[in-house]
Amino acid sequence: MRRLILLFCFVLVGGSAFGQAGQTDTNIGPRFELKDGDRVVFLGDTWMEREQQDGYIEARITSRLPGKKMIFRNLAWSADTVLGESRASFDPPEKGFDRLKEQLEAIKPTVVFLGYGMAESFKGAAGVPKFKEDLNKLIETINTISKPETVRYVVFTPLYHENLGGPLPNPDKHNEQLQLYADALKEIAGERKAKVVDLFRMTADFQRRRGNPKLTENGIHPTPGGYWNIAAMVEEGLGLGGQIWRVGLAKDGSVRRGSSGIDVSDYAFHNDDGGQTSVSFTGKDQWLVVEPPPEGGANFRGSSLLQAVGLSATKYALRIDDEVAAVGTGTEWSSAKRFGAGPTFDQAAELRKTIVKKNELFFHRWRPQNQTYLFGFRKYEQGQNAKEIPMFDPLIAEEEKKIFELASLKTRNYKLTPATAADEEKLAAKGRRVKPAHKENFAAAPLPHPTFELAEGIEATLFAENPDLAKPIQMNFDPQGRLWVASSEVYPQIQPGQEASDKILILDIRMETVNRTRRQYLRKAFSFPRVCCRATVAFTWRTVPNFFFTRTPMAMGMRTKSACCSPVLAPRTRITFCTRCAGDMTGSSI
Repeated sequence: MRRLILLFCFVLVGGSAFGQAGQTDTNIGPRFELKDGDRVVFLGDTWMEREQQDGYIEARITSRLPGKKMIFRNLAWSADTVLGESRASFDPPEKGFDRLKEQLEAIKPTVVFLGYGMAESFKGAAGVPKFKEDLNKLIETINTISKPETVRYVVFTPLYHENLGGPLPNPDKHNEQLQLYADALKEIAGERKAKVVDLFRMTADFQRRRGNPKLTENGIHPTPGGYWNIAAMVEEGLGLGGQIWRVGLAKDGSVRRGSSGIDVSDYAFHNDDGGQTSVSFTGKDQWLVVEPPPEGGANFRGSSLLQAVGLSATKYALRIDDEVAAVGTGTEWSSAKRFGAGPTFDQAAELRKTIVKKNELFFHRWRPQNQTYLFGFRKYEQGQNAKEIPMFDPLIAEEEKKIFELASLKTRNYKLTPATAADEEKLAAKGRRVKPAHKENFAAAPLPHPTFELAEGIEATLFAENPDLAKPIQMNFDPQGRLWVASSEVYPQIQPGQEASDKILILDIRMETVNRTRRQYLRKAFSFPRVCCRATVAFTWRTVPNFFFTRTPMAMGMRTKSACCSPVLAPRTRITFCTRCAGDMTGSSI
C-alpha cells in the first residue's frame, strides 16, 4: 500500500513537471510572426544599443524560429531620442534625424523593434505630447522608406527603474514619469496595431519578486544577467515562449505524455551481465535549447529535464553524442533531473557568440570609429580609408551563414550509462570559469633608444616602449601620480577582419628606477579607446559605444594605500573595481 501511495505522489509531481507549458502571460496577445527573409532593425536608446554586446534577445528569438533566415541589424544609439538627436555629432540636433533616415534606407526594414522612452522620460508629463508626435513621425518615415513592403512593429515600453539603494537616487519619481511614456507607447501601438511588449510592467514585476537577481548595474542599464532575463520576457511577450526541453522515458519503452523538445526514437533499456542498467535513444530537435544565464547552473528557466524510470541507485552520466552533459544518481534520473550543459547548450552558446561577433562587425560597418575623418568635415585628412568600410559586408555575411547553420535542428544520440570519476571531473572542469588574463609586468626586448638634446636641468626617462605601448593617442595623470595612456594599435580605424587589441595602460612612474616601473593593463581588447582624461573627482574614458567613469581613492577623499594596484575592468567592462584594495576604487557606467 505504501508503494502505491508513493507512486501516486510521484505521478502527481511528475505530471506537474511534464504536463504544463510553463508560465504564460494572459495579456501578451497573439504570437508575433517573423518571416523567412525578414530584415529586423533594433531602434532605441542605451538599453537597446547595448543588447548587441550581449546578444541574448536576438539569440533567443533566433533559437525559437529555426529554419527562418532573418537578418538583425542594431541601429540603436546611447541616450537617443525618437528623432535621433544623439546621432547629430558636431551638427545641429535636427541633423540626427537625417542620419537616422540614411541608416534606415540602407536596410529598408520589414520589422522594427522600437525601444524608446527612457531618455525622453526625464521631461516628465510636459514632454509626452511631443514624444507621441515624434514617434508617429518616425513610424511614418520608416513606412515610406520601406515601401512597397509593409513594416511590422514591436513596441517595447522602457525598463522599470530598479531601486538599488543608496548612494543611487530613489527611482520612485522617475518611475512615475516612465509610466507616462509607457502608456503613450501602448496607446500609439494600439492605434497602429503594433505588437506591445510591456517591459516596464514585466521588469517591475520581476524586481518585486523576492529572490530574483538584480537586472541592472545602476538602475537603468542591464547587466548581462539582466539581458538574459529580459530576453525571456521578450520571448514571452512575442508569444514565442513555452518551448521547454523535457523528456520522460518509461521502462517499458514508451515516452511520457507531455514530453517536448525532441522527437524520441530507438529508445532501448539495457541490462549488462553485471546487473548494471543503461538507457539509449535518438533525439531529433524540435527547437533549440536556451543558453544558461551568465552565472551558470542547471536550475534555470529553460534548462532541460530528463526522466528515465527504472535505473538502479548507482550514479549515471548523461552522454549526448558521447559528451558528458550531466551526472546524477539513478534515483535523481528516475524522478526527473535538470541539466544545462552538453552539446545542445554548447550550440546555443556558440550561436549567441557568433551573433555578438556579427553585431560587432556591423557596428564597424555603419558606425565606424573616427567618422569625422572618414565622412565628416575632416575627411580631407583620412578620407581615403573610407573605401575599407564596405569591406565589412562579406565578413558580416560570413558570420550570418554561421548563424543560420547554428540555428539549425540536429539529431543526436543520448545515453545514460554508469558514471565514472572521470565523467564527474570533466563536467566540473567544464563548469569552471576561466578568469581573464591580467598581466602586471611585461618583459619587452630592448629597442634602440633615441637621443635628445636637453636643456640644462631637464631629464628624460624612458617609462614605456613597444610592445607594451602602441600609438599613444591620449594620456594624463591620476591623483595618485600614475600615468594613464590610451594605447591604440588599430588607430585611425579598425581594419576589416582585424581584432580589437587596444588598451588603457597604467604606468606607475613613482618608482625610484625605470626597472621598477609597474606596467598594468586596465583591459586589453578595446577598439580605439579615444579619451583618457582626469576630471576633478575621477578619470573618464571611453571606447564607443561605452563610456567609463572611474573614481580613485584620492578623489574620493579616502586614505591611499601604498601598495594599491590599478583598477581592473570586470568582465562586463563597464564597472571598474580594485582587485586588492576593496572599497578604495569604485566605478560605474554612464
